[in-house]
Amino acid sequence: MMHRISKHKRLSAAIACATLLTAGSPMLSACASQQGSAQQGSPATIRIGVLVPLTGPLAFFGPPFVDAIKLRLKEAGGKVAGHRVHLYISDEGGDLSTALGNARTLVQGDHVEIMIGPLNAAFMGGLMPFYVQHRIPVISLLNEATAVQRSAHGWLFTPQGSLESVSYPLGLYASQVLHLRTATTLGADFTGGHSIIGGFAAGFAHGGGRVVQEQWAPLGTTDFSQYLAQLANADLFVDWNAGSGDQALVEEYFGRRTLRQLAFGYGDALSEAEVTALGPRMIGAIAPMVYTWRLNNSANHAFVTAYRQVYHRAPIEEIDEGAYEAMTVALAALAATHGNTDSASIRTAILREKLNTPAGRVTFDRSTGFGIRQVYILKVERFGNQLGWQPIAAYMNTDPSTPPGD
Repeated sequence: MMHRISKHKRLSAAIACATLLTAGSPMLSACASQQGSAQQGSPATIRIGVLVPLTGPLAFFGPPFVDAIKLRLKEAGGKVAGHRVHLYISDEGGDLSTALGNARTLVQGDHVEIMIGPLNAAFMGGLMPFYVQHRIPVISLLNEATAVQRSAHGWLFTPQGSLESVSYPLGLYASQVLHLRTATTLGADFTGGHSIIGGFAAGFAHGGGRVVQEQWAPLGTTDFSQYLAQLANADLFVDWNAGSGDQALVEEYFGRRTLRQLAFGYGDALSEAEVTALGPRMIGAIAPMVYTWRLNNSANHAFVTAYRQVYHRAPIEEIDEGAYEAMTVALAALAATHGNTDSASIRTAILREKLNTPAGRVTFDRSTGFGIRQVYILKVERFGNQLGWQPIAAYMNTDPSTPPGD
């Protein structure tokens, strides 16, 4: 049974929200395409820009993001409030200059009215001055670093919440439920990695734990031998390296030594296929996540069924669902404005949304733009001949300006 752990704070008074199509809505054909031009100047066409990693160290994320965004638009029949929706999909690349150049093309050349992405938190921070200058509402694909969100001046909306607010409950769970007291961490050396490891460390300290060693590997590292050779003695080893080499890292970790508990700063470190490939030694490993396809609710059942029908696979943990949510947020805002793409109107509509997503209920904190939602603690368990992530606890993030408490 999954335990529910929540902070005893009331949410602000409920406000009116847009009614949007659910994951179970009829799946009509979409008119979205990866590249091309919409009918410029036509009031019947709404332009949405999508900036995802198609090359570079995070390129694994790009195609699933595109799949999920297209699925959500397909479910809406390719339209919102009677207006045709056209997607402009571009590569954030592996460096900030590429991301900025492509963002400029989307905003100034294609005249998109809403942006989704980029994924890389450092790139998002670098692009925010440009987005703010042009008053472009931006929806984050996954979680965002708190420092980046604060720099957005109200134009960045992150339905999945801050990176810190997801990893913070892992620290609480490890210290308060598992009663672990010491931890060593190995994280990717960029904004996202520091935010995830930092959130865990704060939650672990809150519960009486202590991080005795922090190590940082450059983004894209695939050989972790030097870091594992220096691994300190501790109750818990926490890894998160943006999926760039976590499977190889864990293989070597098991070959060298094992500590009392293995955890991942965020559950996107390893897919269920990778977990299964690593074998029974993975059973008992834990991670925080805002979504897993194994959640038991009607919206998620419809989402997973639709995904299997179209892409012949289950959603990849929060990767597919996060992009699906981002597109849902955009469509809900446009439905609320009746297709009006005035940026201030879209901003107001997003902050008023109350969404029933496959991950559960999501609203927005109007002062930060972070989503208010549940964070799940997952544990690797056996499911027949496969291993997978099973939800075992839930923490309610009711105040996204600070990490969720117990």
